Amino acid sequence: MTIINEVARNVVPTFCFDALAGMTYGTTYYISAVVGNDLGGGVVDLMDPCLSVAQGTPVVFYQEPTADLVGDATICVGRARR
Repeated sequence: MTIINEVARNVVPTFCFDALAGMTYGTTYYISAVVGNDLGGGVVDLMDPCLSVAQGTPVVFYQEPTADLVGDATICVGRARR
């Protein structure tokens, strides 16, 4: 298995959306564990002849929705708004 269009590398298993890396919301990305010779600092040498890449786990990031209230936004406790 090879890595195509690498977006990021992490030494710890923490991932988040990164628009600066060119990621887009709603796109499927794949997270794979990679094992090979260490180039230093936990960075794996992708040219290592013994490189092993696990099958990717799909992940999709969605943009958090936002909303604006317009008009009378008064809500009384215990009273249903109609």
